[in-house]
Amino acid sequence: MNFSRLLSLTALGIAIVITVPLKLSDFAAVEQRLSHNLEQASTAFLAREGFETESGKRFGFFLINAQDNNCRLQLREAASEGFNADAIRADTPKDTQLVFEYRGKLWISHPTFRAAVSKAWNRIKWRLGVDSSWSPVISIAAVGRCAIETLPWDQLAAIRAN
Repeated sequence: MNFSRLLSLTALGIAIVITVPLKLSDFAAVEQRLSHNLEQASTAFLAREGFETESGKRFGFFLINAQDNNCRLQLREAASEGFNADAIRADTPKDTQLVFEYRGKLWISHPTFRAAVSKAWNRIKWRLGVDSSWSPVISIAAVGRCAIETLPWDQLAAIRAN
């Protein structure tokens, strides 16, 4: 057996050892835990800020209705890849202010590229067991006298699976 063949077989063996367990990881379970933790963190955040909240699901993502005096908010989980951003926009009444929160900042449009790249990087870290955090995208629809830009959204900038 020559050296190049031995090197090729060794490289193939290493690739199999590294990639097979990674492919067997259940990302659906991790993403479900992250979504649940985000919903809980968002509800607690709004309660701390003085809002009364009510939670539910819509199109497979959580939906939180919140009210404080003359301000009504509706928070939804937005897919990192942005595939439900148009549906959220279409489901939001015309006289409603709609923004997206990502990494503690408010965005007028969905930060699709940033969020998708971040999610891909986070998946690599999840697979390697390095970190179980995620930077979610949340849509915020505001009606009434709401000063949403003054709320500390950075509290929802990173969510952990555990």
